[in-house]
Amino acid sequence: MLFGFVPDHEGKRGKRNDHGFANVAMVLRNDPGIALVDFQCWDCGQEPDSVIFRVNTRTGERKEVERDDKLASYGFDQTGEARVRVSLDDNDDPVLDYRRSKGGNWEPLPKAIAGRLIYNIHFDQDNNTVYALVTDKLEPAQAYKIDLQAGTRTKLAGNPDVEVNGFMYNGFGGMPFAVTYDAAKPSLQYIDPTSEWAQLHASLMKSFPGEMLSFNSFSRDNNKVLFSVWSDRTAGSYYLYDRSTGKAQKIVDYQPWLKPEAMGQTRPIEFINRGGQKIFGFYTAKGTGPKPMVVLTHGGPYGPYDNWGFNEDVQFLASRGYAVLQVNYRGSGGRGEAFERSGWKGWGTTIQDDITDAVRWTIEQKLADPQRICTFGGSFGGYTALVQPVLNPGMYKCAIGYVGVYDLPLMIKTDRNQGLSKRNVRFFERTLGNDMDALAKVSPLQRVSELKVPVLLVHGRDDRTADFN
Repeated sequence: MLFGFVPDHEGKRGKRNDHGFANVAMVLRNDPGIALVDFQCWDCGQEPDSVIFRVNTRTGERKEVERDDKLASYGFDQTGEARVRVSLDDNDDPVLDYRRSKGGNWEPLPKAIAGRLIYNIHFDQDNNTVYALVTDKLEPAQAYKIDLQAGTRTKLAGNPDVEVNGFMYNGFGGMPFAVTYDAAKPSLQYIDPTSEWAQLHASLMKSFPGEMLSFNSFSRDNNKVLFSVWSDRTAGSYYLYDRSTGKAQKIVDYQPWLKPEAMGQTRPIEFINRGGQKIFGFYTAKGTGPKPMVVLTHGGPYGPYDNWGFNEDVQFLASRGYAVLQVNYRGSGGRGEAFERSGWKGWGTTIQDDITDAVRWTIEQKLADPQRICTFGGSFGGYTALVQPVLNPGMYKCAIGYVGVYDLPLMIKTDRNQGLSKRNVRFFERTLGNDMDALAKVSPLQRVSELKVPVLLVHGRDDRTADFN
């Protein structure tokens, strides 16, 4: 993100009154110093305008080159022309459009090649061939190579359980040589193993056993490569590799004061929940055997997910002798829209069932001491931290709620009074529902007499996402 300005909050911003947030959409390969910036406006009515600026990073000058009166994302060809557009209709279903050529009119992008949703779009030098992630229905996204003129596509990679997370590219402005996954333990699949960049990546990986390695940036002549390495026990390091000399120089360690040997090992886990679905998660601990365990639940609940890598909260606890359990329950991201939707209207029911099943699984596997389990989380995780002991009397010995929401009917009422957009209102109706009695029954505040464990609550008075009041 380049910037994000929140109206009515104190803080410094630039001279322009840009109420919104912006991201770099593309750095132009053949136009040094020029970048395309994707800006989302917050002061443009119910639906934010989507604006693309062409920005000269050396002079600060900008020119508007694309605008849509609704939320949209774009795919750009090698000249910087917006050629693919993804927006939402009034039912919040994706609308896919494309331009056949530079300067052409927008027309529907055939579903035979683009499916229900297309994203992470990268054009080849011919400005016709597209590499992208596609989901045809609601399944995990797969990687495809698409010929726009011919109307054909070729599948490059995919997994029925987890989404392809992204691509790795052949240098500056190059085409993909690999795809990555990270919903379980991060992994990489070479889709062009003969590429010199794939071979370089594989060679560098051998120097960092047990760690993941990503190419982050390239010099325009592709001689210098900035890459990062990280693991579950290290916050990561950056290196600069010189292809002409074959040598890598460490640039910086992120949080160098942390000692890997003091951290716990994070291992991916999977089990079958009571509904017969495969659930992924992570278990972190030092050593072996049943340990006092903290169930750390991620927020959302729809979309975010825990992944393998260094997590400060997890390692703070693990370094002090606790095991930590993280569960990618129904509704979590990274596994396709069908899996995410399977958690809708399940805040206090199906999602909690998955977390309960995960705790029982760790006990059965002799990973957790059943007499010493606590629950902790932020936002939706804070809600879970307090509702789990209510739903499972005797399972937990304490609960820590951080910036949580503890009364679901009140949350809905408060958000509506604050003027949610129609799209957000529809989202709440789909994912939470309108049955206030049912929501009250799974609200910790409404069942506080059943909360029989010590509770620690942490909240910011100025929090406007999970309002303090």
